[in-house]
Amino acid sequence: MKTIVACVFFFVIYFAANGQSFAIINDKDGYVNIRESRSITSRIVGKIKNDSIFSYDESDKSDWVRVYPQDAEVESGGTAGFVHKSRILPLSTFKTIKNTLFFRDSCITRNDSLVVIIKSSSFNPAKHKLFYVDKELRKIDGKAFWGTDGEVPTKTISSLKIVKKGVAIPIPQSAIDNLYEPRFKTLKVFAGSNDAIYIELDNSDGAGAYSIIWIVKGNKYFKKFIVSNA
Repeated sequence: MKTIVACVFFFVIYFAANGQSFAIINDKDGYVNIRESRSITSRIVGKIKNDSIFSYDESDKSDWVRVYPQDAEVESGGTAGFVHKSRILPLSTFKTIKNTLFFRDSCITRNDSLVVIIKSSSFNPAKHKLFYVDKELRKIDGKAFWGTDGEVPTKTISSLKIVKKGVAIPIPQSAIDNLYEPRFKTLKVFAGSNDAIYIELDNSDGAGAYSIIWIVKGNKYFKKFIVSNA
């Protein structure tokens, strides 16, 4: 019997892509089917809802592109599959906020209706429980982490503040937990449809590269999408 499983939100996706990009689904039905191969007659292996971020290879010139969803419903055997390009709405097509300032331990971007502030602080190993396997750091405080490849982090993302139309949006601690080695110069903020905001940051110490996208809908924090770029 085929089993439908929901992908764990923090599941690591590894893939080789020459032009990795991020997108959402644009479909009047509210979702799109993921196909096993590049054909409308190919077996359906899952689906992506309109509000789900996913990564794909933007250098793929086919009408059907391979997608790497993180929180889609998929059949057992993997998360990747193919979606017709007409159903993809890249984040890069959205309006971006250009007014951004970068500092040593923070960055701030703003326009007339939105302010986003991200801060970092030094990582103090003495204040955390570090778990090693074969001399490689595998967990911090009992959890998997992002930003290094077995090394102790030097910087942690310490806060995310979002003010939309004068209203401060509550951000849960889980939105920034276990995120290390921020690179503020990579910050991009996209204004999507339906009053959605997508905040992208590409981070690493060199080897542990990853991208995170925080999603805000209306005046509420929605969720985050995180993917390994290693």
